[in-house]
Amino acid sequence: LLVPLEASLLAQAFPVLSRVRIVAQAPRRGDDALDPREMRRRVFAALREVFQRLCARRPVVIVTDDLQWADADGLALLTAILRPPDPPPLLWLATMREDAAISDATRDALAEAERVIGPVRRLRLGALPPDDAYALAERLLGRAFAAGSADPRVIASEAGGHPLFIDALVRHAALGGAPAGRHGALRLDDALSARVATLDPQARLLLELTSLHDLPLPLEAAARALGIEGGPALTRYVSMLRVAQLVRAAGSRAAPCLEPSHDRLRTTVLRALSGEP
Repeated sequence: LLVPLEASLLAQAFPVLSRVRIVAQAPRRGDDALDPREMRRRVFAALREVFQRLCARRPVVIVTDDLQWADADGLALLTAILRPPDPPPLLWLATMREDAAISDATRDALAEAERVIGPVRRLRLGALPPDDAYALAERLLGRAFAAGSADPRVIASEAGGHPLFIDALVRHAALGGAPAGRHGALRLDDALSARVATLDPQARLLLELTSLHDLPLPLEAAARALGIEGGPALTRYVSMLRVAQLVRAAGSRAAPCLEPSHDRLRTTVLRALSGEP
């Protein structure tokens, strides 16, 4: 019921959809002879049709992280899906870093998307208010079966309302990090150091290189510094760091880079490298 008439085009543009049997087996309709512009138009239309069919059956929310790294083609696709008339009635949530450097092409594409789609509601995400930070810490402690090992108010305060740091402190407490840390209290630096210490040695070296580099570290340079050719090995180490929430993507698709997930983490790594307590 959700498959569009030209499903075979979707499989060509988005190979991951070939894992869906009915899409992979969809008959080809002379697609090979299409002009590239016409191919793009029809791919966009087919994906829009998928969302229209989906939205007719249930509420749909799409979440896109790090929109600042989208390219012009990706934003053109977003615009095509949500353009009037009769766009699919879905909610599209996108996160975007305020301090990210955005190319002129991406900035123009974003402006065009907003012009075509209509008003966009912007929400600035800062630190959690104290009560919300406490509630998150309490909930995460309960899920980690560590509710009695740490005070959620202490965690919320030490994390400064930052959800990533609340999570790091809860994990530290759940894994046996003593509520009475080196200076008599649960410390964020201890939690971050403990997380770094559990990394694969090569992944830890990659994090150290990323922290030493004042600017986002190009992955190509990281591979050379690690003495590997990139490819699967580098992807594995990057994935380890991203799953541990220690790095975030930077740069562009053409020139991908890494940087520490937060300056506080960079400071902790550099302090450990220097031998400071």
